[in-house]
Amino acid sequence: MGKNRIVLTLVILFISLTTTAEDIRGVHLIRHDRGLITVDSQSRITEYVQLLNYMMLMDIKINGVNLSDGCAKFMNEDMVRGPLGKFIYNEVLTNGKTKYPELMTASSLGQLCPKFPKMSDAGKAEIITLLLATMAHFESSCNQNTKIKSGPNGKLIGLYQLHLGKEDIYDGAAKHCVKNAGYSTEKASVCTLSMLNLQIKNREGQIFSSKSYWDVLRPSGHASKLSQAPQNIKKALVNMSSCK
Repeated sequence: MGKNRIVLTLVILFISLTTTAEDIRGVHLIRHDRGLITVDSQSRITEYVQLLNYMMLMDIKINGVNLSDGCAKFMNEDMVRGPLGKFIYNEVLTNGKTKYPELMTASSLGQLCPKFPKMSDAGKAEIITLLLATMAHFESSCNQNTKIKSGPNGKLIGLYQLHLGKEDIYDGAAKHCVKNAGYSTEKASVCTLSMLNLQIKNREGQIFSSKSYWDVLRPSGHASKLSQAPQNIKKALVNMSSCK
């Protein structure tokens, strides 16, 4: 599959920064002091992805890396939830309060998205789905079959680069992570949600923590390509119209 519509739209718009306002592929954009902000009443997902891509295009350290084609697993080419995104969304919507209560009330998400604490469970599930899609983008380019890598504690696998064969030791007493979960996109997503829930519980509500398992959520990640990822995610959330 070639460059997806999200990437193509952002590249075109980034080159045309002098434009005051225009409609491209049905998405209306307006030039603000801070740059281009999307106004799309039909898709908050579209808005978040475009904001995230814009932040990355503006960041020299990221060097223009856009949301990967592989992320269509989360969002299809029409920028609506794709198969895996629907699974995550339904998992959070159905089990959020019982399996991931800390994630559903994370204070750091409330700080970045002031409306998050008062959102419906559906609204929160949407934000959390976007968060996992972004994590997978930075960790593996949303490629489930990315080459297995060696990490500081063993081999890393799949979308979220989980610890192969030892996934089940990372979510404490919850036990929603199962051994070899990294081989399955759905099991890996459940495990990641559970790991995030435990992190938030142990880190006073913080999604972004120097003690996070994932580099993408560490304010000072070790991997150079991820060094500004937390800030870009934060900026995208802060600028979402549904969060203001």
